[in-house]
Amino acid sequence: MKTQSIMMAVAGAVLAAMPVQAGHFLGTYTSSSQPFLAHLNFTTSDTVNGVSAYDVLSISGDVDGDAITGLIMNPAQPNQGTSPDGLFYFDNDYYSTTPVFDGDGILFSTASGTEYNFWGNTPTSYTLYSANANGYSFNSNGTFDVSVAVPEPASWALMVAGFGVAGFALRNRRRRTAFV
Repeated sequence: MKTQSIMMAVAGAVLAAMPVQAGHFLGTYTSSSQPFLAHLNFTTSDTVNGVSAYDVLSISGDVDGDAITGLIMNPAQPNQGTSPDGLFYFDNDYYSTTPVFDGDGILFSTASGTEYNFWGNTPTSYTLYSANANGYSFNSNGTFDVSVAVPEPASWALMVAGFGVAGFALRNRRRRTAFV
């Protein structure tokens, strides 16, 4: 019984300590080259794709008050694709190493019909490009400050299960000790 309690405690500790993969990222893009502000909320997969990155599954927020309507899906995923208008290359990938959001870009659209491509130049330097019905319009260089990184629900469940197993093992161990 003592061995079983120890094994359960170790299993619980391992489950609770497992690293959290990708998840939800809330951040603010601030331009240094012109007045340009974007609030971006990315949801990414928690599994690695064929190019050792995490697929960006959705995006929300706004660009200068223009609401983001959604991610433009990449039919070539996980490889680089070309935007429907042919103006941008993109792959909608997030890397847990440098750069955080890939240099091939995250492609999305807004309520006004503007298409944006968010490029990661380095972990601290980004470029936001825009295009509309008239073609490529402008770009701005800036930073993306992640304010919150929230794990996926499956990661939370795994952590909670790990703590539960560890707690159950410790509770049973105390109970048996009290009656001996």
